[in-house]
Amino acid sequence: MNIAYDRNRNPLRVGAHVIENGTRRVMVIKAINDEKLAREKVRAAKCVLCNGDPNAYAPQDLILLGH
Repeated sequence: MNIAYDRNRNPLRVGAHVIENGTRRVMVIKAINDEKLAREKVRAAKCVLCNGDPNAYAPQDLILLGH
C-alpha cells in the first residue's frame, strides 16, 4: 500500500477530516484505493473516497484538517 499525500504533503489516512481545495466542504475519508497504482501516480489519481459523496478525489485536491 502506498501513502497518499494531500496538497501540502501531509499523509492521508482513512477517518481523517479533509477539505476539498477551493471549496469549504469538509469530508471524512472512508477509503483510499491505491493498490494498483505506482507510487508516483497516487498523488494525481482519483483514488480517495469520502463519506456522503459518490465522487473520488485526487489526494492533491484535498487538504488535511489535523490528525
